[in-house]
Amino acid sequence: MSLLTILDNPRQDIALAAVLRGPIGGMSDDDLAKIRGNSDEHQFYDALCHYSGEEQLEEKVEDFLEKLERWREKTTYTPVLGILEEILEETKLMYFLETMGNGLQRRANVELLLEMAREFDQGSYQGLYQFVRYIRGIKEREEDFGEVNLSGDKENVVQIMTIHKSKGLEFPICFVASMHKKLGKAERDFVVVNGDAGIASDVIDSEKGTKKKSIFYKALSRLNANEDLAEELRILYVAMTRAKEKLIFTGRVSDTMWQGNSGFYSRTTAGSYFDWVLPVVAVSPIFEYVEVDETELQNLEISRQIDHILDEKMLNNFDTSVVYDKETEKTLHFMEEYHRQIEEEIPTKVSVSDLKKKSMEEGEEDNFTVLYSDALENQSPVPAFAKTETDENNALAGAGYGTAWHQVMASLCFAKAVDEKEVENQLGDMVQSGRIHAQEKDFIRPWKIVKFLHSDLGQAMTEAEKNGMLYREQPFVTSVPAQEVQETSSEERVLVQGIIDGFYETETGIVLMDYKTDHLKKGQEEVLVNRYRTQMEVYAEALEKITGKPVERKVLYSFSLNKEIEV
Repeated sequence: MSLLTILDNPRQDIALAAVLRGPIGGMSDDDLAKIRGNSDEHQFYDALCHYSGEEQLEEKVEDFLEKLERWREKTTYTPVLGILEEILEETKLMYFLETMGNGLQRRANVELLLEMAREFDQGSYQGLYQFVRYIRGIKEREEDFGEVNLSGDKENVVQIMTIHKSKGLEFPICFVASMHKKLGKAERDFVVVNGDAGIASDVIDSEKGTKKKSIFYKALSRLNANEDLAEELRILYVAMTRAKEKLIFTGRVSDTMWQGNSGFYSRTTAGSYFDWVLPVVAVSPIFEYVEVDETELQNLEISRQIDHILDEKMLNNFDTSVVYDKETEKTLHFMEEYHRQIEEEIPTKVSVSDLKKKSMEEGEEDNFTVLYSDALENQSPVPAFAKTETDENNALAGAGYGTAWHQVMASLCFAKAVDEKEVENQLGDMVQSGRIHAQEKDFIRPWKIVKFLHSDLGQAMTEAEKNGMLYREQPFVTSVPAQEVQETSSEERVLVQGIIDGFYETETGIVLMDYKTDHLKKGQEEVLVNRYRTQMEVYAEALEKITGKPVERKVLYSFSLNKEIEV
């Protein structure tokens, strides 16, 4: 990721140093120190470009800068996956990773990045900048995919991970260990700092030689403690929602911990996770308090294992010919194999587009077409064997039309787009900055954008933009039942990732919207709603999980019909 970061913007010192220290740069800490000390330039990239000194190090620098510039140039017209594959092929990085410690795991992680790039390139938003921003957004929300699990989900293994790493995952049985561990830390510093309330210090009486904590110091300490406890509560929530079948807490307890209450004061003075959990468990009718010693637990587990072994041995030696006939035996074997195949065919992660396709297959018979430019709209279909180069370009244009619209609407300044001329000016700026291509600009109709901005939805989004409450092109990862992805009896959940076109916050909740360029005839609003209902429901569910606020409206804006449509 450091390499992708500097391909997008090389003036990022930490990422640049990481790449230079790695196998691609091939430099040592001493080399980096020499480059830094050789120049007075503020940024390390400038110091690198102006380095002159040891001949061998100069050659390394020149070779690196030549490759970096060549790769950066290709990012303007090459998909993210293509850039990654070319770099891996040129540098032979995969072979290098395999020679390092835990090499297979490192290789698998790079292959996961390639798969993410492949799926990203198939979406509406393109380019290295968008991909880096997408990955950074996942990390900032602590929804990183982590390392690839080489053991496989079907294997009988135990996985140990931090609560943060488990976020977004689910397991049949989960243990939350060390529930008795102390939370937070007491303020012992001379100065206490809070980002919102300010700074406070001890009060020192130099004449009496005494030191005591001021009221403001105690208040800030309490405020910091409450904020720490709030974060610990969120972490505990994550831990308690990972299990699908059994959730097991472990830790040391005293008798007094069962006699407390779960009032506000006890929640704000909790010293451990058990201080929150046990008072609730003690009074809940769905829990039973059973006191056992270590010997009883061991005997119970041994007894269960013996029963399991005996049952398995009995079944393995069972005379099946006495129980059912050959036809029934075939049926049972078929059912067992069928269910096994169903489990194996369930994907671990899909895109929102996959859910949309399934929804369309189930609920629509109409052809799915994308609105395209006026020059192409009235052309007749051309058979594959008779297609010319012009026909191929037109097909590409049709596919790229929706992408162009989404890129423009993600970059457009709504407040300044008061008329068609201003929209044209902004489109020109987007071409110059490389956010869209000149060919894509030709697809866009400024009058359609102005009409959108004059709609109720457009005006509300413009106002939200002014107030800093408008969010565009927001990536997310959530999970849905496997039944929503494919026909299956499995109760597994599947990760879904996508990018939300836009949403804005109101006093009472969130308004979710999505741009659509599907070619529609007048009166076909319901067709569009049915086509994207599943997609919008997934978006809304993800937003509510991320923000904790209700989605009060879901709106599609059709550039074909030039109107907003409630879902």
